[in-house]
Amino acid sequence: MDLAKSLGCSYFDAMSSCEHNYSYTSERTVQEMVLSIGEVIRQDVLEEFDRSPFISLLIDETTDVAVMKQLIIYDKHLQTNGTTKVSFLGTVEVQDRKAETITTAIKTFTEEHNIILDGKLAGFGSDGASVMVSSFMISNHCVAHKLALAVGQAANSVPYIKKFNDLLDNLYRFYEYSPVRSSGLKEIQKAMTNQVLKPKQAKAVRWLSHEAACETLRQIYPSIIISLHRETSERNDPAALGLAKFLEEGKFFATLHMMCDILQFQVSLTRSVLLDRFPFINDEDAQREWKTLMPALH
Repeated sequence: MDLAKSLGCSYFDAMSSCEHNYSYTSERTVQEMVLSIGEVIRQDVLEEFDRSPFISLLIDETTDVAVMKQLIIYDKHLQTNGTTKVSFLGTVEVQDRKAETITTAIKTFTEEHNIILDGKLAGFGSDGASVMVSSFMISNHCVAHKLALAVGQAANSVPYIKKFNDLLDNLYRFYEYSPVRSSGLKEIQKAMTNQVLKPKQAKAVRWLSHEAACETLRQIYPSIIISLHRETSERNDPAALGLAKFLEEGKFFATLHMMCDILQFQVSLTRSVLLDRFPFINDEDAQREWKTLMPALH
């Protein structure tokens, strides 16, 4: 409301001068307005969606803040200029994650919004879970996802690399859930005229997070070591002592730099796949780097 007024909308002035002097700023009214705006936007999307000769649905599951299971539905369709567009269609509450429940929810949603799938549905995107796919589907697994799974499984097959990844997670949690430790680390970095950064989380479901976590740790490694020793001496923190011992091992330091070198190639390849382009195909320097790297990875 305040934004609309600041943009010069005079409609609210007329409302304030009416007999009942409605302000339309109550929580219920605001929620109704948001829902109405969302419905208007969705109708525009559905009209464009309906004009497309071919469509695909993108489905995923999530849990909202009220711990209710939700099915998120996106669409991908052709625009009049021949390019594809991805749009958010809506969410549907589901009672469980069974295949029958998900199928019913999708059918109900499409029927309620008059979405015609027969003869137009050309693709169905999901996370590949068994409840999301069927034997009659031609599976085309996301290349970036397969790459992430392959790298993750290869890493877990090496005991020390698995231990290394666990250490990254423990280090992230050590600072993330303690404002005191984070503040102390920040002070040390400022005193060292270093850039102020915190350890980042490396998650298997985030394809590029491991490279970011390793590269960040490489940049702030000296300040992390000083911080851990400070936590050990001043607060007698056994967790800090254990982390410091592991990080100061020559094997860990070498592995950190190795991971930074290797993961940059995964990141480059993943981004190229996601952006539907492969800039390194005609790059002779990049080809030589890959040829040099691949035998080492095997």
